[in-house]
Amino acid sequence: MIYNGDDVIMQGYMSKMGHHNTAWRRRYFVLTTNGLFYFTSFPTKESHHPRGKVELHTVSLARVKDAEAGLCEVLTPYRAYQLRVDSADGDFTKPELVKRWVAAVATAAENDICALDPDEDLTRTTENNIFSGFMEKRGVFN
Repeated sequence: MIYNGDDVIMQGYMSKMGHHNTAWRRRYFVLTTNGLFYFTSFPTKESHHPRGKVELHTVSLARVKDAEAGLCEVLTPYRAYQLRVDSADGDFTKPELVKRWVAAVATAAENDICALDPDEDLTRTTENNIFSGFMEKRGVFN
């Protein structure tokens, strides 16, 4: 498993707006002390690979956008995640449930940031680094 069952803070179905394809996709979300994982369906031992993960130490803001519609947003420096609670879950109405998700993500992110080692290098280590600035070209036109 990617996460320990004891580390689960909150879990359930929500819809996520895609980054490139902006359609709403239903995903199973699991909030743990290690991150906010999302899966295409309920994770089992056979299919437990997450479709994606939001690193909690990168979360700058988690907020309710429209409580009645169940919309919330999780902001990171790399992406704004648009989430929608699908339906009322058990004892909670949709507005209560979205507020619980936002509070849980914000608290978990705050706890994760407090647990970071200040000497640890948190630079982004992907192949898609973006640089900006001026370059000087040498060639036949100079």
